[in-house]
Amino acid sequence: MPSMRACVALIAVILVIESLLVSATPEARKEPKRFKRSLHRTKRAAHDIRNCETSPTYLPPTVIRTEERLKLLRDRMRERRWDLDAYIISNTDPHLSEVPPLRDRRQEFMSGFRGAYGTAIVTLDKAMIWTDARYWIQAEQQLDCNWELMKEGTIDEERDPNDPELPDILIPSPVEWLLEYMPVEAKIGFDPRLMSIDEYFHYNLTFEHYEFKRLTMVWIQEFEYNNEPDEVFTNIIDYLWEREGSRPAYAREPLVTVDADTYTGYTWEEKIFGYKDERSLRWIMKEKNAEALIITKLDEVAWLFNLRSADIPNNPFFLAYSIITNNEIRLYLYDRQWKVNREVEDHLGIGQDSACPEYDSRNRPLCIQLRNYDDFLDDVNRLLIQTSGRIWVTNSSSIAVFNASTPKTSSALREKRFVEQSPILRMKAVKTKEEIEGMKNAHIRDSVNFVKIASYIEETVEYQREQNKRIEPDDPDYRIYISELDVIKRLEEFRKQELSYVMPSFQTVSAFGHHSAMVTYNVTEQSDIRIDETKLYLLETGAHYLDGTTDIARTFWFEYKKTPPQHLRDQYTRVLMGLIDLSDTVFRTNIYGRELDAIARRALWKNGLDYLHASGHGVGHYLNVNEGPIGFGLGYEVSEIPLERNMVLTNEPGYYSEKNEYGIRLENVMVIVQANTNYTFGDYDWNTFDTISLVPFEKNLIDHTMLSIDQIKWLNTYNKKVRKVIGPYLGSSTTTARKWLDRRTEKITYKYSVSGAETTVSTVTTFMVSVVSIILSRFL
Repeated sequence: MPSMRACVALIAVILVIESLLVSATPEARKEPKRFKRSLHRTKRAAHDIRNCETSPTYLPPTVIRTEERLKLLRDRMRERRWDLDAYIISNTDPHLSEVPPLRDRRQEFMSGFRGAYGTAIVTLDKAMIWTDARYWIQAEQQLDCNWELMKEGTIDEERDPNDPELPDILIPSPVEWLLEYMPVEAKIGFDPRLMSIDEYFHYNLTFEHYEFKRLTMVWIQEFEYNNEPDEVFTNIIDYLWEREGSRPAYAREPLVTVDADTYTGYTWEEKIFGYKDERSLRWIMKEKNAEALIITKLDEVAWLFNLRSADIPNNPFFLAYSIITNNEIRLYLYDRQWKVNREVEDHLGIGQDSACPEYDSRNRPLCIQLRNYDDFLDDVNRLLIQTSGRIWVTNSSSIAVFNASTPKTSSALREKRFVEQSPILRMKAVKTKEEIEGMKNAHIRDSVNFVKIASYIEETVEYQREQNKRIEPDDPDYRIYISELDVIKRLEEFRKQELSYVMPSFQTVSAFGHHSAMVTYNVTEQSDIRIDETKLYLLETGAHYLDGTTDIARTFWFEYKKTPPQHLRDQYTRVLMGLIDLSDTVFRTNIYGRELDAIARRALWKNGLDYLHASGHGVGHYLNVNEGPIGFGLGYEVSEIPLERNMVLTNEPGYYSEKNEYGIRLENVMVIVQANTNYTFGDYDWNTFDTISLVPFEKNLIDHTMLSIDQIKWLNTYNKKVRKVIGPYLGSSTTTARKWLDRRTEKITYKYSVSGAETTVSTVTTFMVSVVSIILSRFL
């Protein structure tokens, strides 16, 4: 083996040759056409957030001033008809969607906060907003100083730290805060269409327990202003928003049908009346002795009827409800005249050529009754009066649905209703073989696009560095060739080349440097910064294809000539170890995802690190990218069900600097499959995960000496699969994307030795060959 001195001498010769090659062949280094755009942006300060302690206060350009809107809201709260002391602003729509339509984003209108999770309360002198750790930085960037941010799960800084009777008191929840700060006999207003059954009873039962405060929940329903019957509102904020003239309309996108044979495996008739070999919706209703089932969730309606649309940003849904009885199928559509065309009529069995009801040979009604969206709550009320049997209200419904549009429903009618989890949740969580095949194919296509964008970013960053060799990074003359927004636009171009591509499945997280410390960072024109080789870059993205939904995340280090700082390699490797360990887990039936969550955190925990989000969530088939009722997370969720074969979940451990300097996240999508075990215990079946996301990891950030033998074997097997499946789609070995893939999927070799009671694993590296291959790769 050559000596170290010989290796160093050889490297010096290669570097000289490299510099000669660069200077001797300027045409090889001239600017490609796609790099013609040159931006001149100044580098923004890390996390440009509000400062309410200075005089005057500082607000970043991402903030919306809310003084006037709050004043108008408080004026309405004081009106005699309500005389409210507080008003709850929910961050959802009447379907309790995680991502509501633009028209229903009332919390964003009032506060400016655009996070997907939050609860706001406005009193006559305060405005508070509660959210979790995913959105703390975003909230500080978007809220003005009229709003107080309540960081869920943190210590209440207003408490006296020296009081021995109040050690480590957490920030109070919204209901706890109302109990503590509201006066006796205070009235708390809310929109019953936007509050879940569980949430409403939580407020009410808590208030009843503390009866000395005598707090009252006040339903704000339909009301007129100025005795104008044509102007009827169901929400105080809607009135303010309409008066301002800035409230957007609902989208008007037509319905599209989803073919059962190609994509879903079952027709809507089979889902309701009878699967080929599974229980149908009507069968489950009969087991529960339910005469009717109320369906309010948009993804459940879309799944049940094999229909999709685009009423919600990044979600293929349409505004609709459904009621399934023993002899009727009702579909309540918003703007149904616009939504329904001849193809949809044929799909649903309605129209001029279909009589309603129409029966099959077994006397089962096949047709669907289309009804107006606004008639839904009234029909629920009529159903309660006219139906003799029990009515199943899903626990994901609003309290307005449960109380059938009025809180004064008689107790006799209330007893006819029972609340339970929707049977559709499990039915759509367990994918059919057609859905599984489609998900795999969608992930292959999206993995190809991810590799293309990753190689494009790396190539552009390298070119950008060469063009700015003599310019300091903070210099205003620094020429920018790639930014966070540029990546999103180019990735969308790649995806649109796929005929089956529909839309993104969520807003892409394109986060460089300190932006990656925000779990759900959404880049805007105001926040956009360049991407370079000096810091970590995190890309999380997903897409809806006709045959499946994707979600993937990778963290990059583009300075491949320089070894990343050891703390970054340690943290990245521990995140990767968690992903590998969870992917490689074997578990029995009747296991919940929460029981496996710690596996993804184990490597981080061993070094005193953690992250504040779940380790994974369910994924829908051309539906919600974040689909319940399964996932990996700490704590108990009442809606969670055990993991089963053919369920699809993400695996996404991470780590985020507590100083908000950077973030690391890795994410794959997995399918639950049968595990091969040598033994069986009792009557249990044994399962494991098959990873269907196929993108390699950042090799420079991996400290291979930290990996166990099983982890290295898993990584080698995964890399081999990635190269075999994705490689052919990238062209010859000389293409930029193929070279990017090949460098990151090389086999990892290692030495294995046993000495006494200790086992040693060390990866084999050849210093000289590694350096030469890196240098020569620039010219191949």
